Amino acid sequence: MEKRASVRWLLPLLALLTSCLTLAFFLGRCSTRGFRVETERPVPRQPSVSSVQETVSRSAEAALSETENRLDLNTATKQQLMELPGIGEKTAQNILDYRKTVGGFCTVEQLKEVSGIGNVRYETLRDLVYVEDAE
Repeated sequence: MEKRASVRWLLPLLALLTSCLTLAFFLGRCSTRGFRVETERPVPRQPSVSSVQETVSRSAEAALSETENRLDLNTATKQQLMELPGIGEKTAQNILDYRKTVGGFCTVEQLKEVSGIGNVRYETLRDLVYVEDAE
């Protein structure tokens, strides 16, 4: 009878011990994950007017050079369109027909509406073309 009494308390004791160890393990892992030491941050310098103007002019120059290397969808000829990767004579003509039908492209994304240009081909072309009014 005494053996049964000691076994009856052993199982809940093991369950309690296991729960405590599991809880301690997870609390230990969680507390180190989000631990951050706050330090004094330096006060950011205010940019001078000349540095802001220089940055703006550099951005404008970069945008201009990017535009020079790309093709304007509203002014490109059939031959120029055929030089783009994956664009043959038929797709180039479809682009010209679409441009004529809608009165010109408003966004580069409208290329997806042209017959023969799906999502994959659009992803290839979107960085190679632009629309003058959109930028």
